[in-house]
Amino acid sequence: MPRYGFKAYDSGGRLERGEIDAETPRAALDALSRRGLFPLEIANDAPASSDTPWWNRELSGPRALPLAAQAMLARELATLLKADIPIDEVLRIVALQPRITGTTRRLVQAVEADVTAGSALSEALAARGGAIPEYFWRLVSAGESSGALPQVLVELAGFLDQSLRLRKQLLTAMLYPLVLLVAAVISIGVIVTIMVPALLPLFQDASVEPPYMLSFLSRLERFLVGSWPIALLAGASLALIGILATRNERGAAFWDRAVLKLPVAGSLVQRGSTARIARTLATLLRNGVPMLDALEAVSGVVRNRLYRAAIRNARDDVNRGQPLLASLSRSALLPPLALRLLGLGEQTGQLATMLTRIADIYEHDQQQQLERLLAFATPAITILIGCLVGFLMITVFGAILGLNEAVLR
Repeated sequence: MPRYGFKAYDSGGRLERGEIDAETPRAALDALSRRGLFPLEIANDAPASSDTPWWNRELSGPRALPLAAQAMLARELATLLKADIPIDEVLRIVALQPRITGTTRRLVQAVEADVTAGSALSEALAARGGAIPEYFWRLVSAGESSGALPQVLVELAGFLDQSLRLRKQLLTAMLYPLVLLVAAVISIGVIVTIMVPALLPLFQDASVEPPYMLSFLSRLERFLVGSWPIALLAGASLALIGILATRNERGAAFWDRAVLKLPVAGSLVQRGSTARIARTLATLLRNGVPMLDALEAVSGVVRNRLYRAAIRNARDDVNRGQPLLASLSRSALLPPLALRLLGLGEQTGQLATMLTRIADIYEHDQQQQLERLLAFATPAITILIGCLVGFLMITVFGAILGLNEAVLR
């Protein structure tokens, strides 16, 4: 009999984790409900314990579908459900779409099998062990409860499309500086590994001491050529240590705390995390997800562990009857304006509206800050690269002219 790992809340709101034996995910959910538990997540533990090597589980863990695949899945489900097609047939049609990846197709087929066996769509999505983010299936669950699942999926697709658009804008803005850096590395590599070794024999034949900079570049070239395996191994070791450190909870928390203290990066992380928290929480609340469930889902959206801990603490405080504003204010992670608007939303009963306004403000603010940063960084990198490559070229041509003068004398 398959064994499922689960996370569920008891009647007192405490989170429990454990394992349960059941024939299907639906049977596991029914068994948990009979025990008075409210399931949060359920996943088949068998593949993780038998098929996946321990090193793969440690380094990668369960991976969510890419943002583009999530948006496409939500949009396709919404379009087909609006046509009053049964949900199992909808999933079969989505699985046949030529645009989806193999991973998405296998996931949809697994969801379709669970739905055919009697599970609700949200339950089948929740049972995918991290491949479907929590906010995704919680919105689907809210849509099923309210009878407005197609409209909820349309809003979810719009939310995902906006997140994807912001990410693409960031990557596009960073493309030109990255191209400049790659071109600089190639230019410097050509000078150091081709031009400098070709010039040194000329000085030796003329019995002339080469300039200091040319000798330094020659020693650098010999070091790189002779020691590249050691340098590669050292770089790989440092990268592995960094990955393992970030997989460790204490190491990752230290890194997240350090990033927030950086002059520019910290501000960008604060704005981005604030916007993501507000946008996700607004979407969940607007579609009828209870506050406690919405906060639990939002805690899995942000990557910075300090923000994640602050949201989970806020959930516990709200469960004890405290206002959301009071808990988030103690964390000192959200900007003052966001806290002020959040408080107004709680006072007026327009929390979802104010959260949407917060998200709009800080998404726009983050985008403007990135544009200003990249507008400054691009010419700065260009000037720096030009100076560096120009200095090396002047050094090389100066050495050639010095060699000609020495030969003529």
